[in-house]
Amino acid sequence: MYGDNRGYEKEARPAFPILIQMAKVPETITYGKLAKRIGVSNPKNLRYPLGSITTILYELQEEW
Repeated sequence: MYGDNRGYEKEARPAFPILIQMAKVPETITYGKLAKRIGVSNPKNLRYPLGSITTILYELQEEW
């Protein structure tokens, strides 16, 4: 349904707590800033790891 982003969970793991933290404050984080914080050289490389977070959250929503 949301694409197959399996296999990117390892790359998504360091981004998830940052995204949770950012959701709690009225501030936006760009792909560039997020990439820099987790050590990813090209922000475009976040596409699939962040997609895997979306997929997992949708699956959890359906379960809950």
